[in-house]
Amino acid sequence: MSSLRNRCAIAFTLALGTLLTCPVTVTAGHYSLAWWRQKGAWENGAVGGQGDCLGGHVMLIWVFDEDGNPKPSVQLKTSWSVLLGTTDVDGRAEIPIDVNNTRYDMICVDGAGSTSDVALDMTSRLRPCWGHYSFEVGFMYKSNATNPGTFDTSLNCTLNNGCADYGTCPETTDAPFTKSLAYNSIDCTNYWSDSAALGTWQGPTSYFGQTFVATGNRVVAAKAQGTIGGNNILSFNAQILTWPGLQPVGPVSSTPVRFPFGWVLFWDIDDNPVVPGQTYLLKVWRGDTGMNAFHIASSVYPSGQYYEAGTAFSNRELMGFVCCATTAVVHITAGPQAVHLKSTQATITWTTDVASDSRVDYGLSTDYGNTQTNPTLSTAHSITLTGLVPATEYHYRVSSDAQGYTGADSGDLVFTTPPGVADQDRDNDVDQVDFGLFQTCFTGPGVEQTNPTCYRARLDDDVDVDQDDFAVFQNCLTGVGASAGAGCTE
Repeated sequence: MSSLRNRCAIAFTLALGTLLTCPVTVTAGHYSLAWWRQKGAWENGAVGGQGDCLGGHVMLIWVFDEDGNPKPSVQLKTSWSVLLGTTDVDGRAEIPIDVNNTRYDMICVDGAGSTSDVALDMTSRLRPCWGHYSFEVGFMYKSNATNPGTFDTSLNCTLNNGCADYGTCPETTDAPFTKSLAYNSIDCTNYWSDSAALGTWQGPTSYFGQTFVATGNRVVAAKAQGTIGGNNILSFNAQILTWPGLQPVGPVSSTPVRFPFGWVLFWDIDDNPVVPGQTYLLKVWRGDTGMNAFHIASSVYPSGQYYEAGTAFSNRELMGFVCCATTAVVHITAGPQAVHLKSTQATITWTTDVASDSRVDYGLSTDYGNTQTNPTLSTAHSITLTGLVPATEYHYRVSSDAQGYTGADSGDLVFTTPPGVADQDRDNDVDQVDFGLFQTCFTGPGVEQTNPTCYRARLDDDVDVDQDDFAVFQNCLTGVGASAGAGCTE
């Protein structure tokens, strides 16, 4: 369903050497904090094992939009307006943490005046690895702050606030991360738990995989550590699959051809609809020459399983993460149902928990082909379909959308219209006038009556108007002004 985003489309035509472009309107949106995580020791470059306190001290920032595209040229500032850096063409920035400052938070700033969430404090002034801690942050830009997509930014484990000097800083081994990360390849209680190793090379038709339990109803980003040896550049693919069915949930996302380690892949907010609490597979592969990937050399995620192709390995996890968002959803709370069925019309009713618009798609098959809509926002929905054919099965589905919500969709349903009625002129009696109208619609047996003005003359369950229909008509005959019985009028 549409998230009702504001988009600017740029069209161009080259004619007689002249490039024509449409005007671009830049509007203020909002940068939502998608995830925040402290990197583990191995990912941070401290590869000597438990207690190794080497490694970097950087803030790695990713900014992407709700369509899954990187967001370049975004300024990254502290909430007190110190410029830290600007995102590049990949929506990425790597900013050193200056150990002479105690902490950094972060917001996104653009030329349109967009608002921004504030990333949690980041500092390398922690013990025991003083000056050697790194962090990773993701922001999702929404063209309107009310657009779908929120993230659980509460933490697994405890935020380490750092300290001003060596003497009073308490020691901590936590590596916290936001709960928006349904999967993250570290035990947040143990900074050294992400010790990693290379997997077994997988060819073009194979893959690396990690199962995870969804914590939101959309997957918007995932990270993997892919390589083809040394520092050689590569691109690779990622996709979310059902588990154990291995059916695609959404489209493939691919990295650009860049330095390979630790690249994040993004999707449109609506690309990967998932069910919270259900298990899915993050699949990573390179489709031409194959690739390798790093895995954690211990089990840090009891809710999932690491795979190389179809082979499961215990005490390993794919090095990376999966980020989930939650979109507000319109729910159908009653119905839909077809009521007030008549030979040539039906009324479809349903209710929702959110005031939303109304749409009914209907037709003789699941291709539908006909649509009735009502843009008025309501929780009680009713749409009347007219011009139907008597004694005919119709497929239909209803949907309701509201700005800032993922819409509701009923899926396919059916109803059957009743046969026509003898009261052709709708005056509540069946008389000579009705008989005259009936006669003009007579086709004989086996010849379908297709004239819409004659649909009411199809009085039995077939498509012709013949002697059988006339028998029904005779049973309803009353004369002028005498009310016809049940089933003879609508």
